[in-house]
Amino acid sequence: MVLDFEGVAKIGQAFADELFRVFAAAHPSVVLAPINMTEAAARMVSRARAGAKGFPLAPRP
Repeated sequence: MVLDFEGVAKIGQAFADELFRVFAAAHPSVVLAPINMTEAAARMVSRARAGAKGFPLAPRP
């Protein structure tokens, strides 16, 4: 699933955690592929991914 963050300056920790940890755990066959992230958004995604080890996540472009 491609998640396009174009036009999104930053995301909250709770949003990133819900998507990249909770959603990923509930849907392990879904590969999440965030694109067009700012540094701030990418930091939040990285933090959430660190807590979601073992789930299929596409590498950041």
